[in-house]
Amino acid sequence: MDIDPYNEDTCMGLMGIYELAGRKGRAVKVYSSFIYRLKKDLDIGPSPNLLNEYKF
Repeated sequence: MDIDPYNEDTCMGLMGIYELAGRKGRAVKVYSSFIYRLKKDLDIGPSPNLLNEYKF
């Protein structure tokens, strides 16, 4: 997420990789960090697609 920290597709892909690896806790951390970064840096929320895809 260092190259493009605001890219939702990258975030979802990384979360999916962690979930497939059985590391749901890590996927949740990626999600939480991403949402926090969007709000803190850009004062926006995630897209409905991300919200609907991942409901923890």
